[in-house]
Amino acid sequence: MTTRLCYRLVPWVAERFDQLSWSGLSANPFAISLLSEHPDLIDWKRLSSNRHAMDLLLANIDLIDRCEFSKNPSAVGYLTRHPEMIDWRSISRNYEAVDLILENHQKVDTYQLCLNPNPRIIELLRKRKRRNKDCINWANLSTNPSAIDFLLDNFTHINWATIFSNPMAINLLTNSSREVSKTHFSRNTSAIPILKRFPDLIEWRNLSSNPAAIDILRENPDMVDYTALSANPAIFEFDYEKMRLNFQPVADEISALAMCPERVAKYREMGYGYDDW
Repeated sequence: MTTRLCYRLVPWVAERFDQLSWSGLSANPFAISLLSEHPDLIDWKRLSSNRHAMDLLLANIDLIDRCEFSKNPSAVGYLTRHPEMIDWRSISRNYEAVDLILENHQKVDTYQLCLNPNPRIIELLRKRKRRNKDCINWANLSTNPSAIDFLLDNFTHINWATIFSNPMAINLLTNSSREVSKTHFSRNTSAIPILKRFPDLIEWRNLSSNPAAIDILRENPDMVDYTALSANPAIFEFDYEKMRLNFQPVADEISALAMCPERVAKYREMGYGYDDW
């Protein structure tokens, strides 16, 4: 018996299940139940970075990809206890690993740190830049939603291709005369209203992985890249019926405890009637 949240594919995607990629599904945080039913089809490298897959991963330690696992925000506790599993280059981008990173700052990769959205990491990057102005990977940093102030302070270093994927840069982008990078803009979760008005800016493969674009994708199923869509968390919805069935034994047990004769008698002594329960 389980009382965990349950998910199912949204209907229009379920109808095209045979077009989905098991590798992409292995990276999808809401595909865990589906993957558990088909363990032979799991891509363990992609699963290793899946934040909702810790039970599966810890039950199959030998199949974990250490580099991808180090990116997994849910794996930080395990990695702290088992530092031999850490890949320092990969963990540098893990926003939940900030304490590990700061305690081992000499081991981390500055270029990968530029992808880490934890605000404490941005401060570390500012300090590193003061010591070495060439240490920053501006293409990576331009994608970082927590780095906008840092980027504005270093305006001439902004990468005007990759920044189009930065959801916090949308005001900067809409006031810019720069040519739009369709590839990066289609990944931007804040760009959907603009992409709806100007569909010629859409690059469908990258849009297919954008969870904010699910309405556009549903309306244009023939344009969707189903390999990219497979990793999109928005292709899943709550399976309320399955959750109801899973929870029913617990509900029955609670009801039985609440309505046991001794408890009912006590309620009656306290002046409660059946209508009050």
